[in-house]
Amino acid sequence: MQQLNRRGLQTDMRTPWILEREGYYSVVNGYKDPFLDKEAGKRTHEDRYLTGTSFNDLYALFVFDRNLRFLLFRMTTLSEAILKTICSYEFTKENAEEKNPYLNIANYAETGKAHDKAVLLIPKLEKIISLNRNPRFPDRKEYL
Repeated sequence: MQQLNRRGLQTDMRTPWILEREGYYSVVNGYKDPFLDKEAGKRTHEDRYLTGTSFNDLYALFVFDRNLRFLLFRMTTLSEAILKTICSYEFTKENAEEKNPYLNIANYAETGKAHDKAVLLIPKLEKIISLNRNPRFPDRKEYL
């Protein structure tokens, strides 16, 4: 706290509690740049904050960034789920005449990384399906 105050950052009674909960590096080192007085820092060879900057300014930016990351993660996850569903639907529609089109290597790229992954994955899927047919298999899944 004393070091932050000496560098020109205003703190209050909540600052120690926030730092203990969130971590000094995460808040201060992660979000200080927009609030630094670059010229004063060059003269003193240590961080100096712009006049009037408070710890709450840094913390508000930290919280905003965290909320934005959570929102983007949530939306990306939802988008990924929708995209996977659409791809599965279209793949099945394209190969409607086959019982298990995902097990047919001919339904994938003929060369390249995707082909190589399919070559490795298809036998694993076939093994899982085969094991799952045995009613005494301990990890049997009804939905398979």
